[in-house]
Amino acid sequence: MKRRWGKVLWLGPLGLLAGLIAAALAAREPTERLTAANLAAARQRWTAAGLRDYSLDLDIGGTLYEVEVQRGAVISLRVGGHAAASHDAQSYSVDGWFSTLELDLELAADPHGPLAGGAELLRVRFHPQLGYPERYVRAVSSAGRTQVVQVRRLEPARGPPR
Repeated sequence: MKRRWGKVLWLGPLGLLAGLIAAALAAREPTERLTAANLAAARQRWTAAGLRDYSLDLDIGGTLYEVEVQRGAVISLRVGGHAAASHDAQSYSVDGWFSTLELDLELAADPHGPLAGGAELLRVRFHPQLGYPERYVRAVSSAGRTQVVQVRRLEPARGPPR
């Protein structure tokens, strides 16, 4: 019995250390803390840019997501080079990412929510002119998890929508 408790007592500090390391690495990146104010300002720039037809390549945890958007709706989603059927494909558009960031802010602020006591770190870099999230880092130290989303390419569609 004594041996088992010794292992359990080490798990807590190791998880905390992993979370702190992830947070330190995330804080060193050229990002800023995600706030309601910078999210609203970025969303306003994106809306003003009027980009409704575009191709978007996202790197999410090392997996490439290729997204085609027309008139603001996702028409094609490829994950890791393969066509993907997702009931939630819209969440991979820029507007979908804004909704995800907004939800993460709400969850981080809720003291009784799923991230309560999680010492969550939300960092983001928005495109200076167009406002879309170029890089997003979400670290939850209590779970020892860090998710990084990086836009590899955002290219406006050429010509009128098909």
